[in-house]
Amino acid sequence: MGQDVRLYLADRAPVFFKDTWSGALTERPRGYAGMLVLPDAACSGFAAQLRDLSSPQDAPATARAWLKWAIDELGSAFPEVFFVCLGAVLDNLDGRLEECHRAAWGTMHSACGLPGNDSVCAIVREARPSQGFAPWTGQPVRAVRYDDEADDAVFVRLADLLLGVTENALHWIFKNDDRESMALEFLPLLERAMREDPEERAGFSMLFYPRMRTSTASLAGESLPPDAVWRYQDPAIRSLVEPVLFDL
Repeated sequence: MGQDVRLYLADRAPVFFKDTWSGALTERPRGYAGMLVLPDAACSGFAAQLRDLSSPQDAPATARAWLKWAIDELGSAFPEVFFVCLGAVLDNLDGRLEECHRAAWGTMHSACGLPGNDSVCAIVREARPSQGFAPWTGQPVRAVRYDDEADDAVFVRLADLLLGVTENALHWIFKNDDRESMALEFLPLLERAMREDPEERAGFSMLFYPRMRTSTASLAGESLPPDAVWRYQDPAIRSLVEPVLFDL
C-alpha cells in the first residue's frame, strides 16, 4: 500500500565559475537535480525540528545544523527521509538539460525504494520557469517562495542545501572554510550513496547519466534508460585529503 509523500525538487543549472585547480573560468561539468522525499504525515514535525536548529542571524551556522540533521536522518538504518541526486554529464548530452531532468524524476523516485502507487505532491522553488520541472505525467506540481516560512519552503531550502553540498564534494567548486568543512562531513554519506547495495545506501542515492553521447530528444518518458545510469564517481573533496596517485 502506498503512502502520502511530498517531493521537493531542486536543481543546479550549468553556470560559469572559476576552476579551483586552474583558476580558469569554466562551466560546471555536471548539471545536477535533486529530489527530497518525505512522508506527508511527518513534514510538520521535521519542519519544526529544522526551525529549532536555525540561527536567523547566522546562515552558515544554520546550514551546518541542517546538514547534521540531514546526515543523521539519511544515514539511519530505517530512514523516513530520502534524498536522490542525479548528475547529468553535460559533454554527453546533445540537447537541453531540462529534458534530461524531466526524464529523470521517475528514475529518482524509484531509487528511493518507495512504492509506485504513493500519493505524491511535488513542490518546487518559485520563479524557475526556465527549468521546466515536471516530475512525470499526471503528478501535481506546486511552487513555493524560497524565503517563505511555510513547511514546504523549509524543505525546498533543505533540498537546495543538500544538492549544493553534494556538488561541492564531487567538484570542490566553492573553496571556503564553511563549504569545505560541510563537504568533508557529508563525504561518508555520499560515498555510501554511490554503492550498489541499497541497504548500504540507506536514505541517500547518487546517480549519474549518461555513459555515452545521448540526444535529450530521445528521453521522452518517465525514467532514464537503466543501462546508461551509473553510481560511482571519485569525489574531488576526498582527493584533497587522500590524493589519488593512480587512475584505476
